[in-house]
This record gives sequence, structure tokens and C-alpha cells, in this order.
Amino acid sequence: MVAEYKMLPNSDKADPNSERIILTQDKPDGNHNGSGIVFGADGYLYVTFGDGGGQHDQHGTIGNGQDMNTG
Repeated sequence: MVAEYKMLPNSDKADPNSERIILTQDKPDGNHNGSGIVFGADGYLYVTFGDGGGQHDQHGTIGNGQDMNTG
């Protein structure tokens, strides 16, 4: 999940009650996880999730990471 939080007034802390969920993604298995989050030079936020593949990649003959039809 990617969420946005607002800052508490006059503080360097996030307001836990201000959560706004921006994106959620199913996680089919417990490995092949991504963990990167960065703003690119273009100003867009990039988040990696990994391909969600299981051990021995049981998600089709080419796996999730190479299948453009998996989301």
C-alpha cells in the first residue's frame, strides 16, 4: 500500500489520522518483494512491488514479472 499523510501543525511528525490511501496491490506470495520508493527527475513517484512470484515461480510459464497482463 502507498498512503499519503499530512504533517501535524508546527511539527515534523505526520498526523496518523490524515491517512489517504493512494494505491494498494495484492501480494500473491511471501517472496519476490520490491522495496524501492523514489521521486524521479520528472517529479513522479516510483514504487516497486516485486513480481509476487512464489518459490519455483508457480504463476504461469513465464512468471508475473515477465507477463504484461498481470497487475
